[in-house]
Amino acid sequence: MNLRRLFTSSSIYLLGNLANRALSFLMIPLYTRLLSPAEYGTIEILELLVTVTVITLGASAIASSTIRIYHDEAEADRPKVISTAVISLLVVGLLVALFGMAISTSASSFLFRTPANENLIRLAFLATYLSILTELCLVYQRLKERASYFVKYSSTQLVASALLNLFFLVGMHAGVWSLFWSKLIVSMVGALLLLRLVLREVGTAWDPRIARKLARFGAPLVIAGASMLMIHSSDRYFLNRYVSLTDVGIYSMAYKFGFLVTYLVGEPFKRAWNATSYGYVGSVDWQHSFARIGSYLIFTLMLVSLALTLFRTEFLTFVAARDYRSAAAVIPILVASYTLRELGDFFNGVYLISKSRSRNLAGIILFSALVNIALNFLLIPTMGMIGAAWATFGTFAVYSGVICTVSQREQKLPLAVAPPVLLAMAALGLGFFDTWLGVSSVVLAGLVKLAELGLFTAVGVWLGLIPRVSLAELVAVVRGLNPELPSERKSTTSQ
Repeated sequence: MNLRRLFTSSSIYLLGNLANRALSFLMIPLYTRLLSPAEYGTIEILELLVTVTVITLGASAIASSTIRIYHDEAEADRPKVISTAVISLLVVGLLVALFGMAISTSASSFLFRTPANENLIRLAFLATYLSILTELCLVYQRLKERASYFVKYSSTQLVASALLNLFFLVGMHAGVWSLFWSKLIVSMVGALLLLRLVLREVGTAWDPRIARKLARFGAPLVIAGASMLMIHSSDRYFLNRYVSLTDVGIYSMAYKFGFLVTYLVGEPFKRAWNATSYGYVGSVDWQHSFARIGSYLIFTLMLVSLALTLFRTEFLTFVAARDYRSAAAVIPILVASYTLRELGDFFNGVYLISKSRSRNLAGIILFSALVNIALNFLLIPTMGMIGAAWATFGTFAVYSGVICTVSQREQKLPLAVAPPVLLAMAALGLGFFDTWLGVSSVVLAGLVKLAELGLFTAVGVWLGLIPRVSLAELVAVVRGLNPELPSERKSTTSQ
């Protein structure tokens, strides 16, 4: 397993994500001052409707299936995997978009109690269709390990979106329409450009055998994807029904901080890891290599989560208008929730080493979604946003616990339980200590929080989540030394 390559690719994806999310967060002050919490909530509900439809009707499962089937095929047949997936998505995605446009009037009446948003819904479906096409084309770039290309394109796309948002929001005063017009224009240009580049490399062959493999592996992932989306978004529906659109907007702002755990750690890691990890299975001592990568991930997730929790008030003051400041109360719960979610996703990938397990995985995520609905129904009517946050935490605790258990039962990665638990207790203690301390000086408070993060890092090293020998290896990797570890030599027989 090439630690240097994984570290380099993840770092490139991380830099791209940091640039993208930094620009996104710089836009938030503009959104929160030009859009009311209720308008912000409207955008969240529209995104929820479109994404639920896209996932439920199978369009998004094609990209996930492509990564797994790509590694199963011989080198000569891999271009056919990509071209078959692209052509399939062109057809399936178009059908989904047409379906969404057909239900726009009834969907608007149901979600907003007025048909006035039907054209907005149609625009959102068309923009999303073009967006998922670009995402599949970018999956191909990840499979080819072109991290720099991926990041350059994504960053250009985000800058273009931000400029168009400024034009429509400030110049045209288009309100909630601004984000969807921007998405449509950027996705249309991106889809035309990327489709041309990808199909020029892989051709336009459509292979029925590969299509069947994509469908068989992807069918359970439709259930898994819809269930995971339900977990992410059903709390907004319950808040809209039992509280108000204003609470949806404020809660959605807090949720962005939870998603930062994914943006800063989970997403860069998965973009580099998921596209290549299946190729490492069968190498000498691969379980120990996977376990070591897992320990790095656990520590990094907790470190970033603690930083987001400690500095949440400062972040909110910078990015959000005063009407959104009450989001600070739920940010620590959501950040902890997404730490659990990303841990579960790591073991999710390990579990899918056996392709036949995709159906079992779908059942696990569906069960977690049902837990989420039950918790939302019980907690949101009486506790509002706090109840929604605790429902999210409880759900991801169930998801992570179950998927870790079944994955370890099958693959048996040598990961100890005690160090992560003790590290989580240290993070919780530091969070409570910071709240109790209540330093009034901004400068002094910042120094104290940085010291707390340093102490947390020392605890992680002491507990062995980043063993001293691994730190030395990591330094060597950064300097361009020791590119291959002893355990990376391939075995002569496949497991």
